[in-house]
Amino acid sequence: VQGTLASLAVGASDSSTFSATYTITQADIDTGEVNNTATVTADSPSGTDDVTDTSSATGTGDSATVTPLTRAPAITVTKSVAHTDSDSDGAVSLGDTLTYTVTAENTGNVTLQGLTLTDDFQRADSTALNATLSAIAYSAGSSDSAFLPGGTASATFAHIIDQDDVDAGGLSNAASGSAWIDLNGDSQRASDSSEDATDTTDSRVTTAIGTTGAIALTKTATLNDGGDGVDAGDTITYSFTVENTGAVSLSNIEITDPMVTVQGTLASLAVGASDSSTFSATYTIT
Repeated sequence: VQGTLASLAVGASDSSTFSATYTITQADIDTGEVNNTATVTADSPSGTDDVTDTSSATGTGDSATVTPLTRAPAITVTKSVAHTDSDSDGAVSLGDTLTYTVTAENTGNVTLQGLTLTDDFQRADSTALNATLSAIAYSAGSSDSAFLPGGTASATFAHIIDQDDVDAGGLSNAASGSAWIDLNGDSQRASDSSEDATDTTDSRVTTAIGTTGAIALTKTATLNDGGDGVDAGDTITYSFTVENTGAVSLSNIEITDPMVTVQGTLASLAVGASDSSTFSATYTIT
């Protein structure tokens, strides 16, 4: 406290001599207020320091001066993805690895605790996928029990692109985070979420995967002439081989031929697979 008052007459008061400055700490903000009391002493004609009083915020009685501090818990969650091009083809494709990072920042003014991060991971066709996040790593000074304002926390998971991802055309995910502050000092998280700070990424992170479809058809002919030369009524048997030469699985494969009726329908054909037994046709020589 700055200031010294040499004398004070009976019934007089002074409000300009004494002053003090206090620097607010993080602990004060977390508490939500600063409580402060002061003591005044004076000498009377009959003694030294024999007159004293403890401060009052109202002017009567002894009570602390309370300065309320607004507590504003908040977090911001963001998402990023890194691509490992396993086949060095310069594109996101089958077998490549996508590493996702979920980051939460304490953007409020209070210390939080109990941060949880979750990830909503899907294929582009809305098929839900499992995303198991790593343990949360905090920036310097922060921890699970003390997530400081301005601090960050992150978790990651990796996904290897499979054929179903390629067929769906890509992947998509969003992340959410939640932490809390003990506003009422009972060491219990409020069941009504009134002590929570939550956030979800503003938009989904999408990764497109090349979906080029391609198929190759090979047609061979076998002449059935009975070994006596070609006559009208002899037949030609056609055999067909289909191969999936694209990047996605194919379905409902059919073959048409203007000269013959091709028998057979193939329900599906995986990438790189071929089939030479499903389709056939016979032509009668005229």
